Amino acid sequence: MIFQHQQIQIFPSQSIPKKHIEVESDWSSASYIYAAFLLSKMEKLQLSTYFKDSKQGDAYVILFFEKLGVKTLFDENQLILEKVDVELPKNMQLDLNQTPDLAQTFALVGLILGIDMHFTGLATLKIKETDRIEALKTEMEKLGAKVNTGNDYLAFTCPSILNSNQLISTYQDHRMAMAFALVAFKTSVRIENPEVVNKSYPNFWKDLEKFGVVVS
Repeated sequence: MIFQHQQIQIFPSQSIPKKHIEVESDWSSASYIYAAFLLSKMEKLQLSTYFKDSKQGDAYVILFFEKLGVKTLFDENQLILEKVDVELPKNMQLDLNQTPDLAQTFALVGLILGIDMHFTGLATLKIKETDRIEALKTEMEKLGAKVNTGNDYLAFTCPSILNSNQLISTYQDHRMAMAFALVAFKTSVRIENPEVVNKSYPNFWKDLEKFGVVVS
């Protein structure tokens, strides 16, 4: 590299040394697998490739699902999920300021399990693919939930029984489709524009079937 007369000249390398880099899988996508595992009859599951010292904030799924009975073990860079007996909480309060993309997954898990939830730290959800706060409110109310929202929070109480066979709008948002698809573990549900999952998880529907969900 040469600096001359306020110009920078960069010369290409003659050779580039080989280097092996192991790329970590996406923890945001893993949240749907954690949820499907929890809600299914499956007792053990292995996933790859995830790092114990991950820099991804959404690795918070480990702590969230641990409270609901999913234990996470690491075998080098493989995840092993196992179910353990826990008493489910009646309600949960979570600050998701550092992990807002998990809000939809967590909300639907809570709704399906009958756990009332109050999320804060959601301000950035209003400027995602859609206003995810209001989208969650609209679609969760179709299922029977009572939902309150604000600029950075969402709180809901669960119905005793989820409304069946509701058509869920996805707002061109892949996370809306994947989160509300989890309702199929409890009752029938219809997802509008299911192909929207191709944005981040093209094999989502095939993977969901592996947990016993009938996708048609």
